[in-house]
Amino acid sequence: MAFRSTNRKELFLNRKGHENEREPDRLRYLGDYLMRMGLLSEASKLADTFFADLNQTIENSNFWSQENDFQWTEFNTVSPGISVEQTDAAEVLGDAIQFFFKDQGFPIIIAVQTIDPKPNRAKLQLPVGRGHSAYPNGLVMGGMQAIDKGRFVMYLHLAPTDSTFDPDDVNPSVIAANIGRKIRHEIVHTQQFEKRRQKEKISRQAAKERYEAEGDIPPEDAPRPEYLGSGMEIDAYAHEFAEELLDLFDKNKALDIIRRNPSPDEFKTLGLSDTLVEYLEEYGSESFTKKLRKKIYTQIMDMAGRGLYETTKRATVLSVNGIDIVAEIADSHETRTHGLMRRLSLDENRGMLFVFDQAAPRSFWMKETYLPLSIAYLDDRGKIINIEKMTPLDLSSIQSSRPAQYALEMNESWFKNNDVRVGDVINIPRGDHFPGRRITKITGRSLRNLIQEITEEDMLTHLQPESIIYCDMDGVLVNFADGAISWLNDLLNGGKIPGTKRGKSFWKALRKLQRDLGQEWRASTSADLTLKPVRNFMFAAIAANPGDYFASLPPLSDGVGKLWSFLNASGHTVNLLTAGVPGKPGVPSAETGKKLWVEEHLQPQPTSVILKPARQKADLARTGDIPNVLIDDKLSTIEAWNLAGGIGIFHAPGGSSHTIRRLLDLGL
Repeated sequence: MAFRSTNRKELFLNRKGHENEREPDRLRYLGDYLMRMGLLSEASKLADTFFADLNQTIENSNFWSQENDFQWTEFNTVSPGISVEQTDAAEVLGDAIQFFFKDQGFPIIIAVQTIDPKPNRAKLQLPVGRGHSAYPNGLVMGGMQAIDKGRFVMYLHLAPTDSTFDPDDVNPSVIAANIGRKIRHEIVHTQQFEKRRQKEKISRQAAKERYEAEGDIPPEDAPRPEYLGSGMEIDAYAHEFAEELLDLFDKNKALDIIRRNPSPDEFKTLGLSDTLVEYLEEYGSESFTKKLRKKIYTQIMDMAGRGLYETTKRATVLSVNGIDIVAEIADSHETRTHGLMRRLSLDENRGMLFVFDQAAPRSFWMKETYLPLSIAYLDDRGKIINIEKMTPLDLSSIQSSRPAQYALEMNESWFKNNDVRVGDVINIPRGDHFPGRRITKITGRSLRNLIQEITEEDMLTHLQPESIIYCDMDGVLVNFADGAISWLNDLLNGGKIPGTKRGKSFWKALRKLQRDLGQEWRASTSADLTLKPVRNFMFAAIAANPGDYFASLPPLSDGVGKLWSFLNASGHTVNLLTAGVPGKPGVPSAETGKKLWVEEHLQPQPTSVILKPARQKADLARTGDIPNVLIDDKLSTIEAWNLAGGIGIFHAPGGSSHTIRRLLDLGL
């Protein structure tokens, strides 16, 4: 069977034959599952399980170690009536992905098809071997979807390999991430059709035809800009590109790339996919690329906010001879093995610090590492033992001259250019995470827990019977995020603010939001609320009638049902300490609205409801020599509270169990 690249006609499940009675039932089943998983809330937002869990399944399959020569393919039946030509590698990969979706209860058939190299030799230069652009981690070259007799089918196209292919060259996490992104791209398209099918109560085929009529599925012979500019592809590519950027860079670097227009020379060093470069470089000034940038921004904020990707690479600041170095940390077998592999750039005064449990003879090589580097081996005090040059892709061993506990990789000649020599001492901050050293490790997924440990350490002996407990409302007891999202979208859909007219500031903020994000933009995650135009509009709208807004917010069930009961059984005075929003004269104030909310949702009632701007909350951190407790979801507020001598506990929304454990540790 010849390989067929994905096209707009077939991408969205061209149904064969006539509509029949079974299709609505099957599609309803699929739609119900997607709804339960939260996949229909926003066309380009996927459930967490489709990220790390799916990638790990692909990685665990080890399919690249199986026979993948096209001459040994067989036609295998993956489901009744669906057969594809497969090597052993394709069969193993397909079985692994199929098992994952079956385990999730997702009604889909996975068909991994080995690409026939003969009709595709010129176009794709198959089979893949050393020197091929897809070598070694780009073996899955595309995907498509179809409906077959009412069954939802996803095809993945696996390139065959030649005799020069070495499975040991594959980076398991990279190849799994590449395949996972392609699968998620296709699932985004699935959502788009399901969302429309559910909304308009039509069949999938009818939804496809309407998208075609509206130009969102261009014809096969459409010019390239028409394809790239279609709304459906922009949604799917925004998701895929956000993942790609977060795989390569930290959140801030990823956001920086999409905010500006990198130069052609810089594009060569970034290592971005051809399609992303095509959007940003060739069509950078087009309106559809501007729309894509905004959607990528939202996706990056959402993925980082949900902990799917590290918001900041694990790093510390080292110093030597008065020079600061921002060094990523490699202190596990996995991170040390991966190192700086596949990186195409390394900023000035940045590097990677490899950390070992004890001093021992060390050696490094440059497998799949494209940057020219220099490496310094360090003893247990950070003293430089020897400095060596590291040549890209060189597989020879570069050894330490004597036992080393650390190794620091920097850009080539960095040590020479900065007059850093053997015998100099690199200052590594002390901490529990390094043998005999202190360091603050910053990771996206564990950032909140880490800050809790840092800001709460050494506080256990300070709590006294007279200590007052102050509890924030929004994000602790009140579901501010969901309430704000629902309320904002209602306003964007033409809803009104009860009891007042919308003033100039409201309309100005609304116009700015629609100009920056588009007329059709709607909020879907808490990360959306942090976007500057959204935040400005939100507070302008709240200020029109803050009392009504705060009184109508939904409660956080675990905060109201679990945490509040625990606090009031502690025997301490419990007050609410919350920030307000200034309102117009003649409308209910934030204080009025919050007190109404408290009367409706909290039993017993707090001793007091105190409104203070966040920056002033620390004024209440102590009563004389007695430290007071604050439970708040804002990190900067907790930090200021602790600096003022109080006991601050950072609370993640929905994290009442953790907060209660911390309070118990304090002796509450």
